[in-house]
Amino acid sequence: MNLSKNTIEILDNFTSINPSILVKKGNKLRTIAIEKNVFANAEIEETFDQDFAIYDLNSFLGALSLFEKPTLDFQKGYVNISQAGNSCKYFFADPAVIVTPPEEDISLPDVDIKFKLPHASIDKLLKAASILAVEDVIIKSNGGKVVMEAADNKNSSSNSFTIELGSYDGEDFSASVKTYHINIIPTDYDIEVSKAGISKWYSKDRSVTYYIAMTIN
Repeated sequence: MNLSKNTIEILDNFTSINPSILVKKGNKLRTIAIEKNVFANAEIEETFDQDFAIYDLNSFLGALSLFEKPTLDFQKGYVNISQAGNSCKYFFADPAVIVTPPEEDISLPDVDIKFKLPHASIDKLLKAASILAVEDVIIKSNGGKVVMEAADNKNSSSNSFTIELGSYDGEDFSASVKTYHINIIPTDYDIEVSKAGISKWYSKDRSVTYYIAMTIN
């Protein structure tokens, strides 16, 4: 088996959510933060024919980087990574030592705000949060519009940066998430937010979905 560039990028992104992963038989990758406030899943090109657990995903990706085009041969308890006479035997971990997602995917109980979020917008918001030294991204209705704001959620006089993202004709709404919980692949997203305190970030072009817990203000 060879892993595509897209699959490797997804695995690399998942290290920012959980340093370990349990890969299940099939063509989906799933992970959950140790604090269980971020859950992600992705549909990939490859299909794995067995379950396996990796304790240090960064180490595994580092092993792959030793080869230009590595071939993976999965065995019981380990995977042999090889190319042109070079090989690396990488052993799997005990799944019991890894924080793993629930068997069933998460679903939003209801959707209170829905909008599209271009990659350029979230990139600019996170950059603004860093420049302004604030840690929150706030999603809220404002004068019939949906906006996202980089600000300090607990300080109304903090520096802030706002992006308008669409219209909204519902009740006033405001929810926030810490910038360091927005560990997503750089691409465009469809966003759904529930007053139950959870948001869904779905990217069709990368077949990846993130569920991120939010604070309702």
